[in-house]
Amino acid sequence: MKTNRLKDLVERDGGLAILEQGDCFGGGGLQYYGINSNTSANGFMKCTFRKKKEVTLSSGKDAAELHKSPMRQPKGMGKTPQSEKAEVHAVLNLSQAPKPKGEVSDDDVGDAESERDDLPLENPGLGAAQQPHGNLHSPQRKPTNSKSYIYTAHECFKDLVNTSEIFQAMHEYGSHIVPLSLVGMYMNYAGNHLLAHIYQAYNKAKVFHGGHRVVSIQLLANGEVLVTALRKQIVIKKNELGGNLQVTEQDCHVQFRANAVVLSNGGSQHLHPHFYQRWFPFMKAAKERVLLADHFMQRDKYVQVMENIKKNKIKNIVIIGGSASGFSTAWLLLKGPATHKHGKQGEECPTAKLKALQNCRDCCICHIAKKPGSRAPCQCQCRCFGFFQFQRWNFDPALLDNCLGEGSIKILYRDRIRVFYSTVQQARLDGYTDFSEKFFSRKDGYLYSYTGLRGNAKSLYKRVINGQEKRITLVQAPTPKEQEEHVRAADLVIWACGYQTNRIQVKNHEGKEIPLC
Repeated sequence: MKTNRLKDLVERDGGLAILEQGDCFGGGGLQYYGINSNTSANGFMKCTFRKKKEVTLSSGKDAAELHKSPMRQPKGMGKTPQSEKAEVHAVLNLSQAPKPKGEVSDDDVGDAESERDDLPLENPGLGAAQQPHGNLHSPQRKPTNSKSYIYTAHECFKDLVNTSEIFQAMHEYGSHIVPLSLVGMYMNYAGNHLLAHIYQAYNKAKVFHGGHRVVSIQLLANGEVLVTALRKQIVIKKNELGGNLQVTEQDCHVQFRANAVVLSNGGSQHLHPHFYQRWFPFMKAAKERVLLADHFMQRDKYVQVMENIKKNKIKNIVIIGGSASGFSTAWLLLKGPATHKHGKQGEECPTAKLKALQNCRDCCICHIAKKPGSRAPCQCQCRCFGFFQFQRWNFDPALLDNCLGEGSIKILYRDRIRVFYSTVQQARLDGYTDFSEKFFSRKDGYLYSYTGLRGNAKSLYKRVINGQEKRITLVQAPTPKEQEEHVRAADLVIWACGYQTNRIQVKNHEGKEIPLC
Protein backbone atom coordinates (compact mmCIF):
# COMPACT_ATOMS: atom_id res chain seq x y z
CA MET A 1 0.00 0.00 0.00
CA LYS A 2 2.72 2.50 0.97
CA THR A 3 4.84 1.80 -2.10
CA ASN A 4 1.89 1.75 -4.54
CA ARG A 5 2.88 -1.76 -5.65
CA LEU A 6 -0.57 -3.25 -5.09
CA LYS A 7 -1.29 -3.30 -8.82
CA ASP A 8 1.95 -5.21 -9.51
CA LEU A 9 1.20 -7.74 -6.78
CA VAL A 10 -2.33 -8.42 -7.98
CA GLU A 11 -1.84 -8.46 -11.74
CA ARG A 12 1.72 -9.65 -12.39
CA ASP A 13 2.89 -13.26 -12.66
CA GLY A 14 -0.39 -14.98 -11.90
CA GLY A 15 -1.60 -12.60 -9.22
CA LEU A 16 -1.84 -12.54 -5.46
CA ALA A 17 -3.33 -15.09 -3.05
CA ILE A 18 -4.03 -14.50 0.64
CA LEU A 19 -4.49 -17.73 2.59
CA GLU A 20 -6.28 -17.42 5.93
CA GLN A 21 -7.33 -20.13 8.34
CA GLY A 22 -10.33 -18.12 9.52
CA ASP A 23 -13.16 -16.48 7.61
CA CYS A 24 -12.03 -12.85 7.80
CA PHE A 25 -8.98 -10.80 6.85
CA GLY A 26 -7.44 -8.08 9.02
CA GLY A 27 -8.32 -8.54 12.68
CA GLY A 28 -7.47 -12.19 13.23
CA GLY A 29 -9.09 -13.23 16.50
CA LEU A 30 -8.79 -9.89 18.31
CA GLN A 31 -12.57 -9.40 18.40
CA TYR A 32 -12.91 -12.34 20.79
CA TYR A 33 -10.66 -10.94 23.56
CA GLY A 34 -11.95 -9.19 26.66
CA ILE A 35 -8.99 -6.96 27.48
CA ASN A 36 -7.94 -3.49 26.39
CA SER A 37 -5.07 -2.74 24.05
CA ASN A 38 -1.67 -1.66 25.38
CA THR A 39 -1.44 1.28 23.00
CA SER A 40 -3.76 3.97 21.71
CA ALA A 41 -6.67 3.59 19.32
CA ASN A 42 -4.93 6.09 17.02
CA GLY A 43 -2.10 3.67 16.37
CA PHE A 44 -4.50 1.08 14.93
CA MET A 45 -6.31 3.67 12.82
CA LYS A 46 -3.04 4.57 11.10
CA CYS A 47 -3.25 1.45 8.94
CA THR A 48 -6.00 3.10 6.88
CA PHE A 49 -4.01 6.27 6.16
CA ARG A 50 -0.98 7.19 4.10
CA LYS A 51 1.50 10.03 4.58
CA LYS A 52 1.01 12.95 2.22
CA LYS A 53 3.19 15.91 3.23
CA GLU A 54 5.21 17.30 6.10
CA VAL A 55 4.36 20.36 8.17
CA THR A 56 6.09 21.98 11.15
CA LEU A 57 4.26 23.04 14.30
CA SER A 58 6.28 25.64 16.22
CA SER A 59 3.55 26.94 18.50
CA GLY A 60 -0.04 26.55 19.57
CA LYS A 61 -0.94 29.30 17.08
CA ASP A 62 0.43 27.28 14.18
CA ALA A 63 -1.53 24.30 15.37
CA ALA A 64 -4.71 26.36 15.52
CA GLU A 65 -4.13 27.61 11.98
CA LEU A 66 -3.66 24.03 10.80
CA HIS A 67 -6.95 23.06 12.43
CA LYS A 68 -8.70 25.76 10.38
CA SER A 69 -7.45 24.37 7.10
CA PRO A 70 -10.16 23.15 4.68
CA MET A 71 -10.06 19.43 5.36
CA ARG A 72 -12.79 16.88 5.36
CA GLN A 73 -14.02 16.28 8.90
CA PRO A 74 -15.54 13.23 10.53
CA LYS A 75 -19.27 12.76 10.26
CA GLY A 76 -21.16 14.88 12.76
CA MET A 77 -18.11 17.01 13.56
CA GLY A 78 -18.46 19.80 11.02
CA LYS A 79 -19.32 20.49 7.42
CA THR A 80 -18.23 17.95 4.83
CA PRO A 81 -17.52 18.76 1.17
CA GLN A 82 -20.14 17.41 -1.19
CA SER A 83 -17.59 15.93 -3.57
CA GLU A 84 -17.04 12.21 -2.99
CA LYS A 85 -13.44 12.70 -4.15
CA ALA A 86 -12.64 15.02 -1.25
CA GLU A 87 -9.61 13.67 0.55
CA VAL A 88 -9.72 12.60 4.18
CA HIS A 89 -7.00 14.14 6.31
CA ALA A 90 -5.60 13.82 9.78
CA VAL A 91 -2.50 15.12 11.57
CA LEU A 92 0.06 12.81 13.15
CA ASN A 93 2.76 13.88 15.55
CA LEU A 94 5.99 11.99 14.88
CA SER A 95 7.69 11.95 18.28
CA GLN A 96 10.01 14.92 17.86
CA ALA A 97 7.96 16.64 20.55
CA PRO A 98 9.52 16.68 24.05
CA LYS A 99 8.65 13.66 26.15
CA PRO A 100 6.05 14.40 28.84
CA LYS A 101 7.06 15.02 32.40
CA GLY A 102 4.22 13.12 34.01
CA GLU A 103 2.08 10.08 33.49
CA VAL A 104 -1.61 9.82 32.83
CA SER A 105 -3.98 8.70 35.55
CA ASP A 106 -4.14 5.03 36.41
CA ASP A 107 -7.90 4.68 36.62
CA ASP A 108 -9.88 1.57 35.84
CA VAL A 109 -10.49 2.58 32.24
CA GLY A 110 -6.85 3.35 31.60
CA ASP A 111 -5.24 5.69 29.10
CA ALA A 112 -2.60 4.82 26.57
CA GLU A 113 0.80 5.47 28.03
CA SER A 114 1.39 9.19 27.82
CA GLU A 115 5.08 8.48 28.20
CA ARG A 116 5.03 6.43 25.01
CA ASP A 117 5.62 8.61 21.97
CA ASP A 118 2.58 7.35 20.13
CA LEU A 119 1.47 8.71 16.79
CA PRO A 120 -2.02 10.00 17.63
CA LEU A 121 -4.48 10.92 14.91
CA GLU A 122 -5.97 14.33 15.37
CA ASN A 123 -9.34 15.56 14.19
CA PRO A 124 -8.32 18.64 12.19
CA GLY A 125 -11.79 20.13 12.57
CA LEU A 126 -11.70 20.36 16.38
CA GLY A 127 -9.99 22.80 18.67
CA ALA A 128 -8.05 21.69 21.71
CA ALA A 129 -10.99 22.06 24.06
CA GLN A 130 -13.20 19.95 21.81
CA GLN A 131 -10.95 16.92 21.44
CA PRO A 132 -12.79 13.80 22.71
CA HIS A 133 -10.07 12.55 25.09
CA GLY A 134 -7.51 15.32 25.22
CA ASN A 135 -5.36 16.22 22.23
CA LEU A 136 -1.93 16.39 20.74
CA HIS A 137 -1.21 19.86 22.07
CA SER A 138 -2.27 19.44 25.69
CA PRO A 139 0.02 20.96 28.37
CA GLN A 140 1.67 17.56 28.91
CA ARG A 141 2.54 17.18 25.24
CA LYS A 142 3.11 20.73 24.07
CA PRO A 143 5.36 20.54 21.01
CA THR A 144 8.19 22.89 20.18
CA ASN A 145 9.04 22.89 16.46
CA SER A 146 7.59 19.38 16.25
CA LYS A 147 7.35 17.75 12.86
CA SER A 148 3.95 16.48 11.81
CA TYR A 149 2.45 15.07 8.66
CA ILE A 150 -0.77 15.46 6.78
CA TYR A 151 -2.22 11.99 6.33
CA THR A 152 -4.94 11.07 3.90
CA ALA A 153 -7.06 7.94 3.83
CA HIS A 154 -6.26 5.28 1.27
CA GLU A 155 -8.76 5.24 -1.57
CA CYS A 156 -9.96 1.76 -0.64
CA PHE A 157 -11.03 2.98 2.83
CA LYS A 158 -13.14 5.95 1.71
CA ASP A 159 -16.33 4.21 2.94
CA LEU A 160 -14.72 3.37 6.29
CA VAL A 161 -12.73 6.41 7.39
CA ASN A 162 -14.78 9.30 8.82
CA THR A 163 -18.08 8.05 7.43
CA SER A 164 -18.61 4.87 9.47
CA GLU A 165 -19.81 4.36 13.04
CA ILE A 166 -16.83 2.22 13.97
CA PHE A 167 -14.35 4.87 12.80
CA GLN A 168 -16.16 7.43 14.95
CA ALA A 169 -15.92 5.11 17.95
CA MET A 170 -12.19 4.52 17.43
CA HIS A 171 -11.66 8.24 16.95
CA GLU A 172 -13.38 8.97 20.26
CA TYR A 173 -10.95 6.70 22.10
CA GLY A 174 -8.16 8.63 20.38
CA SER A 175 -4.98 8.55 22.44
CA HIS A 176 -6.62 6.26 25.01
CA ILE A 177 -6.41 2.50 25.04
CA VAL A 178 -9.33 0.71 23.41
CA PRO A 179 -11.08 -2.68 23.80
CA LEU A 180 -9.39 -5.28 21.63
CA SER A 181 -12.83 -6.47 20.51
CA LEU A 182 -13.41 -3.06 18.89
CA VAL A 183 -9.92 -3.05 17.38
CA GLY A 184 -10.51 -6.50 15.88
CA MET A 185 -13.77 -5.42 14.28
CA TYR A 186 -12.20 -2.25 12.87
CA MET A 187 -9.33 -4.22 11.35
CA ASN A 188 -11.80 -6.76 9.92
CA TYR A 189 -13.72 -3.97 8.20
CA ALA A 190 -10.45 -2.53 6.91
CA GLY A 191 -9.52 -5.92 5.43
CA ASN A 192 -13.00 -6.32 3.96
CA HIS A 193 -12.84 -2.92 2.23
CA LEU A 194 -9.32 -3.57 0.95
CA LEU A 195 -10.34 -6.90 -0.63
CA ALA A 196 -13.40 -5.28 -2.22
CA HIS A 197 -11.19 -2.52 -3.63
CA ILE A 198 -8.81 -5.08 -5.15
CA TYR A 199 -11.77 -6.83 -6.78
CA GLN A 200 -13.21 -3.63 -8.26
CA ALA A 201 -9.92 -2.07 -9.36
CA TYR A 202 -8.05 -5.08 -10.71
CA ASN A 203 -10.11 -7.15 -13.16
CA LYS A 204 -12.50 -8.74 -10.63
CA ALA A 205 -9.62 -10.44 -8.83
CA LYS A 206 -10.62 -12.55 -5.84
CA VAL A 207 -7.42 -12.89 -3.85
CA PHE A 208 -8.76 -13.98 -0.45
CA HIS A 209 -8.96 -17.69 0.36
CA GLY A 210 -10.61 -18.11 3.76
CA GLY A 211 -10.74 -21.44 5.56
CA HIS A 212 -7.25 -22.44 4.34
CA ARG A 213 -4.73 -23.69 6.89
CA VAL A 214 -1.21 -23.85 5.47
CA VAL A 215 0.55 -27.06 6.53
CA SER A 216 3.79 -26.96 4.52
CA ILE A 217 5.93 -24.86 2.20
CA GLN A 218 8.49 -26.33 -0.18
CA LEU A 219 11.09 -24.53 -2.27
CA LEU A 220 11.24 -26.05 -5.76
CA ALA A 221 14.33 -26.48 -7.94
CA ASN A 222 12.98 -24.03 -10.55
CA GLY A 223 12.78 -21.23 -7.97
CA GLU A 224 9.05 -21.48 -7.35
CA VAL A 225 7.44 -22.17 -3.99
CA LEU A 226 4.85 -24.89 -3.46
CA VAL A 227 2.35 -24.12 -0.69
CA THR A 228 0.12 -26.92 0.63
CA ALA A 229 -2.99 -26.08 2.63
CA LEU A 230 -6.01 -27.81 4.12
CA ARG A 231 -9.21 -26.17 2.94
CA LYS A 232 -12.34 -26.26 5.04
CA GLN A 233 -15.10 -27.43 2.73
CA ILE A 234 -18.83 -27.52 3.46
CA VAL A 235 -20.67 -30.50 2.04
CA ILE A 236 -24.46 -30.56 1.80
CA LYS A 237 -26.13 -33.91 1.26
CA LYS A 238 -29.74 -34.93 1.17
CA ASN A 239 -30.70 -37.69 3.55
CA GLU A 240 -32.25 -40.41 1.39
CA LEU A 241 -34.38 -41.74 4.25
CA GLY A 242 -35.68 -38.59 5.91
CA GLY A 243 -35.33 -36.22 2.97
CA ASN A 244 -33.72 -33.52 5.11
CA LEU A 245 -30.41 -31.83 4.30
CA GLN A 246 -27.24 -32.71 6.18
CA VAL A 247 -24.42 -30.15 6.40
CA THR A 248 -20.91 -31.40 7.22
CA GLU A 249 -17.39 -29.96 7.10
CA GLN A 250 -14.39 -31.77 5.72
CA ASP A 251 -10.78 -30.92 4.90
CA CYS A 252 -9.25 -31.31 1.47
CA HIS A 253 -5.68 -30.68 0.34
CA VAL A 254 -5.06 -27.81 -2.09
CA GLN A 255 -1.76 -26.51 -3.47
CA PHE A 256 -0.58 -23.13 -4.70
CA ARG A 257 2.52 -22.36 -6.77
CA ALA A 258 4.11 -18.99 -6.05
CA ASN A 259 7.15 -16.92 -6.95
CA ALA A 260 7.40 -15.64 -3.38
CA VAL A 261 5.71 -16.25 -0.04
CA VAL A 262 5.26 -13.86 2.89
CA LEU A 263 4.65 -15.54 6.25
CA SER A 264 2.36 -13.72 8.65
CA ASN A 265 1.19 -16.64 10.73
CA GLY A 266 0.81 -15.08 14.18
CA GLY A 267 1.41 -16.75 17.51
CA SER A 268 -0.28 -19.08 19.94
CA GLN A 269 0.11 -20.12 23.55
CA HIS A 270 0.98 -23.63 24.71
CA LEU A 271 1.85 -25.29 27.97
CA HIS A 272 5.56 -25.96 28.31
CA PRO A 273 6.36 -29.60 27.33
CA HIS A 274 7.78 -30.16 30.83
CA PHE A 275 4.69 -28.90 32.66
CA TYR A 276 3.16 -32.32 33.31
CA GLN A 277 6.15 -34.55 32.59
CA ARG A 278 8.82 -33.05 34.88
CA TRP A 279 7.62 -29.99 36.75
CA PHE A 280 4.15 -30.79 38.06
CA PRO A 281 3.40 -34.48 37.40
CA PHE A 282 0.77 -34.44 40.17
CA MET A 283 -1.38 -32.18 37.96
CA LYS A 284 -1.91 -34.97 35.39
CA ALA A 285 -4.88 -36.12 37.43
CA ALA A 286 -6.25 -32.56 37.66
CA LYS A 287 -5.92 -31.21 34.13
CA GLU A 288 -9.35 -29.60 34.42
CA ARG A 289 -7.76 -27.15 36.88
CA VAL A 290 -5.13 -25.97 34.34
CA LEU A 291 -5.97 -23.27 31.82
CA LEU A 292 -4.13 -21.20 29.23
CA ALA A 293 -4.34 -17.43 29.73
CA ASP A 294 -4.98 -16.96 26.01
CA HIS A 295 -8.09 -19.15 26.21
CA PHE A 296 -9.28 -17.47 29.42
CA MET A 297 -9.12 -13.99 27.87
CA GLN A 298 -11.53 -15.01 25.10
CA ARG A 299 -15.29 -14.73 25.38
CA ASP A 300 -16.62 -18.29 25.60
CA LYS A 301 -13.99 -19.66 28.00
CA TYR A 302 -14.00 -16.57 30.19
CA VAL A 303 -17.73 -16.66 30.92
CA GLN A 304 -17.56 -20.40 31.63
CA VAL A 305 -14.64 -20.00 34.07
CA MET A 306 -16.16 -17.05 35.92
CA GLU A 307 -19.42 -18.93 36.40
CA ASN A 308 -17.41 -21.85 37.79
CA ILE A 309 -15.47 -19.57 40.16
CA LYS A 310 -18.70 -18.09 41.49
CA LYS A 311 -20.57 -21.38 41.75
CA ASN A 312 -17.78 -23.35 43.46
CA LYS A 313 -16.51 -20.39 45.51
CA ILE A 314 -12.97 -20.75 44.20
CA LYS A 315 -10.60 -18.62 46.28
CA ASN A 316 -7.10 -19.79 45.35
CA ILE A 317 -6.05 -18.90 41.81
CA VAL A 318 -2.42 -19.16 40.71
CA ILE A 319 -1.20 -17.33 37.61
CA ILE A 320 2.20 -18.52 36.36
CA GLY A 321 3.90 -15.62 34.60
CA GLY A 322 4.50 -12.01 35.62
CA SER A 323 4.41 -10.36 32.19
CA ALA A 324 1.60 -8.80 30.16
CA SER A 325 -0.40 -12.05 29.83
CA GLY A 326 -0.31 -12.66 33.58
CA PHE A 327 -1.41 -9.20 34.63
CA SER A 328 -4.02 -8.98 31.86
CA THR A 329 -5.48 -12.25 33.15
CA ALA A 330 -5.60 -10.87 36.70
CA TRP A 331 -7.20 -7.65 35.46
CA LEU A 332 -9.89 -9.64 33.66
CA LEU A 333 -10.57 -11.74 36.76
CA LEU A 334 -11.19 -8.62 38.81
CA LYS A 335 -12.70 -6.13 36.36
CA GLY A 336 -14.71 -8.14 33.84
CA PRO A 337 -14.48 -7.83 30.06
CA ALA A 338 -13.52 -4.56 28.40
CA THR A 339 -16.27 -4.00 25.84
CA HIS A 340 -17.49 -0.97 23.95
CA LYS A 341 -20.56 0.62 25.55
CA HIS A 342 -22.80 2.18 22.95
CA GLY A 343 -24.95 4.79 24.71
CA LYS A 344 -27.82 3.34 26.74
CA GLN A 345 -27.90 0.22 24.62
CA GLY A 346 -25.15 -1.38 26.70
CA GLU A 347 -22.69 -3.70 25.04
CA GLU A 348 -22.76 -3.05 21.32
CA CYS A 349 -20.30 -2.77 18.47
CA PRO A 350 -20.44 0.10 15.99
CA THR A 351 -20.52 -1.04 12.40
CA ALA A 352 -19.46 -0.08 8.91
CA LYS A 353 -20.56 -1.21 5.50
CA LEU A 354 -19.73 -4.89 5.01
CA LYS A 355 -18.80 -5.27 1.35
CA ALA A 356 -19.95 -8.38 -0.49
CA LEU A 357 -21.02 -9.53 -3.95
CA GLN A 358 -24.64 -10.09 -4.84
CA ASN A 359 -25.50 -13.51 -6.26
CA CYS A 360 -21.92 -14.71 -5.84
CA ARG A 361 -21.53 -18.02 -7.66
CA ASP A 362 -18.46 -18.99 -5.65
CA CYS A 363 -20.23 -18.63 -2.30
CA CYS A 364 -23.69 -19.90 -3.28
CA ILE A 365 -24.76 -23.11 -1.53
CA CYS A 366 -28.43 -22.99 -2.52
CA HIS A 367 -27.50 -23.38 -6.25
CA ILE A 368 -29.75 -20.47 -7.32
CA ALA A 369 -26.84 -18.24 -8.38
CA LYS A 370 -25.14 -21.18 -10.14
CA LYS A 371 -28.03 -21.86 -12.51
CA PRO A 372 -27.23 -20.60 -16.05
CA GLY A 373 -29.08 -17.37 -16.80
CA SER A 374 -30.69 -17.22 -13.37
CA ARG A 375 -31.72 -13.77 -12.19
CA ALA A 376 -33.43 -14.88 -9.02
CA PRO A 377 -31.89 -13.31 -5.89
CA CYS A 378 -29.58 -15.62 -3.95
CA GLN A 379 -29.71 -15.26 -0.17
CA CYS A 380 -26.36 -16.96 0.47
CA GLN A 381 -23.74 -14.86 2.25
CA CYS A 382 -20.80 -13.92 0.04
CA ARG A 383 -17.47 -14.48 1.85
CA CYS A 384 -15.07 -13.47 -0.93
CA PHE A 385 -14.05 -10.35 0.99
CA GLY A 386 -14.20 -12.03 4.38
CA PHE A 387 -17.12 -12.50 6.71
CA PHE A 388 -17.46 -11.75 10.44
CA GLN A 389 -20.08 -10.92 13.02
CA PHE A 390 -19.89 -9.22 16.39
CA GLN A 391 -20.64 -11.54 19.28
CA ARG A 392 -21.85 -10.07 22.56
CA TRP A 393 -20.20 -11.25 25.75
CA ASN A 394 -23.50 -11.31 27.62
CA PHE A 395 -21.52 -11.24 30.83
CA ASP A 396 -23.38 -10.79 34.09
CA PRO A 397 -21.41 -8.27 36.24
CA ALA A 398 -22.98 -9.86 39.32
CA LEU A 399 -20.48 -12.70 38.89
CA LEU A 400 -17.79 -10.28 40.11
CA ASP A 401 -19.62 -9.26 43.29
CA ASN A 402 -17.79 -10.54 46.38
CA CYS A 403 -16.19 -13.14 44.13
CA LEU A 404 -12.52 -12.94 45.08
CA GLY A 405 -11.18 -11.80 48.42
CA GLU A 406 -7.82 -10.69 49.77
CA GLY A 407 -4.98 -12.89 48.55
CA SER A 408 -7.20 -14.92 46.20
CA ILE A 409 -4.87 -14.44 43.24
CA LYS A 410 -1.16 -15.25 43.27
CA ILE A 411 1.06 -14.17 40.39
CA LEU A 412 4.25 -16.26 40.28
CA TYR A 413 7.23 -14.68 38.55
CA ARG A 414 10.86 -15.76 38.15
CA ASP A 415 13.32 -12.88 38.38
CA ARG A 416 11.71 -9.42 38.02
CA ILE A 417 8.50 -7.81 36.82
CA ARG A 418 9.35 -5.58 33.89
CA VAL A 419 7.45 -2.29 33.56
CA PHE A 420 7.65 0.06 30.62
CA TYR A 421 8.72 3.69 31.05
CA SER A 422 9.68 6.19 28.38
CA THR A 423 12.78 7.15 30.36
CA VAL A 424 14.88 5.56 33.07
CA GLN A 425 14.67 8.81 35.00
CA GLN A 426 10.89 8.69 34.95
CA ALA A 427 10.97 5.15 36.33
CA ARG A 428 13.15 6.28 39.23
CA LEU A 429 10.84 9.21 39.96
CA ASP A 430 7.94 6.77 40.06
CA GLY A 431 9.81 4.58 42.55
CA TYR A 432 10.48 1.72 40.10
CA THR A 433 14.06 0.40 40.30
CA ASP A 434 13.70 -3.26 39.26
CA PHE A 435 16.17 -3.04 36.38
CA SER A 436 19.88 -3.31 35.76
CA GLU A 437 21.88 -0.09 35.46
CA LYS A 438 24.29 -2.02 33.24
CA PHE A 439 21.72 -2.45 30.47
CA PHE A 440 19.79 0.79 31.04
CA SER A 441 22.50 3.34 31.66
CA ARG A 442 20.94 6.30 29.79
CA LYS A 443 18.59 8.22 32.05
CA ASP A 444 16.64 9.54 29.02
CA GLY A 445 16.43 6.14 27.30
CA TYR A 446 13.45 3.79 27.16
CA LEU A 447 13.01 1.18 29.87
CA TYR A 448 11.69 -2.25 28.82
CA SER A 449 10.26 -0.85 25.60
CA TYR A 450 9.31 -4.28 24.21
CA THR A 451 8.79 -6.48 27.27
CA GLY A 452 7.47 -4.05 29.89
CA LEU A 453 3.93 -3.84 31.25
CA ARG A 454 1.72 -1.13 29.74
CA GLY A 455 -1.86 0.06 29.97
CA ASN A 456 -4.18 -1.78 32.36
CA ALA A 457 -1.47 -4.33 33.22
CA LYS A 458 0.88 -1.59 34.38
CA SER A 459 -1.89 0.20 36.26
CA LEU A 460 -2.82 -3.00 38.09
CA TYR A 461 0.81 -3.72 38.99
CA LYS A 462 1.20 -0.26 40.53
CA ARG A 463 -2.00 -0.70 42.55
CA VAL A 464 -0.68 -3.99 43.92
CA ILE A 465 2.71 -2.47 44.81
CA ASN A 466 1.07 0.54 46.45
CA GLY A 467 -1.17 -1.69 48.58
CA GLN A 468 -4.39 -0.50 46.92
CA GLU A 469 -5.18 -3.93 45.42
CA LYS A 470 -5.04 -6.59 48.11
CA ARG A 471 -6.68 -9.40 46.18
CA ILE A 472 -3.41 -10.04 44.34
CA THR A 473 -0.17 -11.32 45.87
CA LEU A 474 3.11 -11.26 43.94
CA VAL A 475 5.31 -14.29 44.62
CA GLN A 476 8.86 -14.58 43.31
CA ALA A 477 9.43 -18.26 42.54
CA PRO A 478 12.31 -18.70 40.09
CA THR A 479 12.18 -22.50 39.75
CA PRO A 480 9.42 -25.09 39.27
CA LYS A 481 10.45 -26.53 42.66
CA GLU A 482 9.63 -23.23 44.34
CA GLN A 483 6.41 -22.93 42.37
CA GLU A 484 5.26 -26.46 43.24
CA GLU A 485 3.65 -25.74 46.62
CA HIS A 486 1.55 -22.94 45.13
CA VAL A 487 0.49 -24.99 42.11
CA ARG A 488 -0.40 -28.02 44.25
CA ALA A 489 -2.66 -25.96 46.54
CA ALA A 490 -4.37 -24.01 43.74
CA ASP A 491 -8.01 -24.43 42.79
CA LEU A 492 -7.19 -23.01 39.36
CA VAL A 493 -3.83 -22.66 37.59
CA ILE A 494 -3.55 -20.24 34.67
CA TRP A 495 -0.45 -20.53 32.46
CA ALA A 496 0.53 -17.04 31.25
CA CYS A 497 4.07 -17.46 29.93
CA GLY A 498 3.92 -15.72 26.59
CA TYR A 499 3.35 -16.82 23.01
CA GLN A 500 5.23 -18.79 20.38
CA THR A 501 5.14 -18.22 16.64
CA ASN A 502 2.80 -20.60 14.85
CA ARG A 503 5.08 -23.08 13.12
CA ILE A 504 4.82 -23.99 9.43
CA GLN A 505 7.14 -26.62 8.04
CA VAL A 506 9.44 -25.27 5.30
CA LYS A 507 11.45 -27.67 3.11
CA ASN A 508 14.08 -27.20 0.41
CA HIS A 509 13.88 -28.73 -3.08
CA GLU A 510 15.28 -32.01 -1.73
CA GLY A 511 12.51 -32.33 0.86
CA LYS A 512 14.76 -31.53 3.82
CA GLU A 513 13.35 -29.24 6.49
CA ILE A 514 14.81 -25.74 6.70
CA PRO A 515 15.12 -24.56 10.32
CA LEU A 516 13.70 -21.09 10.86
CA CYS A 517 14.82 -18.79 13.67
